[in-house]
Amino acid sequence: MRVLIAQIQSVGVDMKLFRLTDIEQKPFSTYAAGAHVDVITPSGHVRQYSLCGDPGDHSQLSILVKRERVSRGGSASMHALSEGDVIEIGQPRNAFSVVSGEGPHLLVSAGVGITPIISMAHQLASGLEPFTWLHFARSSHLKELREVLPLDGFRPNLLVEVDLDRQRIPLALTRHIASMSDVRHVYACGPAEFMNAVRDITTQKFRTTNFHSEKFSGTQQVHERRSFSVRLAASGLTLDVSDKETLLEALEKHGVRLPTGCLEGICGTCIIEVLEGHVIHLDDVLTDDEKCQQQLICPCVSRAIGVLTLKL
Repeated sequence: MRVLIAQIQSVGVDMKLFRLTDIEQKPFSTYAAGAHVDVITPSGHVRQYSLCGDPGDHSQLSILVKRERVSRGGSASMHALSEGDVIEIGQPRNAFSVVSGEGPHLLVSAGVGITPIISMAHQLASGLEPFTWLHFARSSHLKELREVLPLDGFRPNLLVEVDLDRQRIPLALTRHIASMSDVRHVYACGPAEFMNAVRDITTQKFRTTNFHSEKFSGTQQVHERRSFSVRLAASGLTLDVSDKETLLEALEKHGVRLPTGCLEGICGTCIIEVLEGHVIHLDDVLTDDEKCQQQLICPCVSRAIGVLTLKL
């Protein structure tokens, strides 16, 4: 759908908050906290951005875009946009939702990872569900964040730690949760190393806790890239995937077009059903159970051993 950029607010030197409205001023459909949208950036690349507004506000959608120093142009082209420009976005999708009615909840975020977490805080607060929110930020960003996002409205649930290095963050997290008697669900968003620390510390403290996370980019996994073959069940066509290309690229080369998003194995847009064969899962979107079942594959990153039969 095409949306209007109603307002752009800078947060420090490398982040911008975009407030989007319907071109015809119609209300947006309801979305659940933690949802994200696909954005067709001016560069032509599709990027996923978490919705960071109040899910109960249907008048606008808000996304926070960090300009990445090393990127393929998506975030840089977003930062070149102006108020009044029109962009294309997809319908909200959610792979990081709140489990309502099963608190207490612990929200943990770092940096731009605040984006899906703030929508969760809105939902939990409106539902009067017990939650604590711990956010780690740079002091240079905190003032601007408070100006564009309603952080003060979440007192006393919100605890903020500023300018901590990587070694001090686990200590601060351990200190904060020491007095918590029980947490049913933990939701974390931030850099991979940060979320690994949150998962390890909280699961050790709260034995029955369910851990939920969302990542910005795919995990860099070291693996030996070998060629393999795929058979398309509908047509009977068999094609080879070389060690220098992805399954997605091989399919497109043979005229099989799939919907795509991140191309990093984190959004799940291109997932295909597997009928037979052994998948080497290199994505960060499928659950451990789904990977063990060997019935799905993310063709943008994952590979296979031998011959893979796909439901295509």
